[in-house]
Amino acid sequence: MRKIMRQLAWLLALGLLMGSLTACEQRNPARLKSTPWRLSLVTPKETLIGVAKFTDRQVIVTDQQRRSQHWRYYFNDDDDLVIQDGSYAGTYVMQTVAKDFQLVPIIDATKTLKIQQLKK
Repeated sequence: MRKIMRQLAWLLALGLLMGSLTACEQRNPARLKSTPWRLSLVTPKETLIGVAKFTDRQVIVTDQQRRSQHWRYYFNDDDDLVIQDGSYAGTYVMQTVAKDFQLVPIIDATKTLKIQQLKK
């Protein structure tokens, strides 16, 4: 019985480790910087904000009129995306939706955002 419980504990620990590694890879800034993203406001209804390009420290958002905004960002210790300035400043949890992300506000922000990977 102890042997079975020990094996189950190892399997559970391995599963948790693999899940956390996958989450870190998905939220890796290198992935965000690798391609432009379609940025949309989800709440109250889905509305296109523009195309977002992530650099080392900024998100450059270009709207449909070709106006650009630069928002500083970083990832905090909890792996949350923190946008420091701009219209949507605040802390967001990044929820994976297929190859895309939904940015759910948790601190200071009130609107849910979505970023969808654009085709290269």
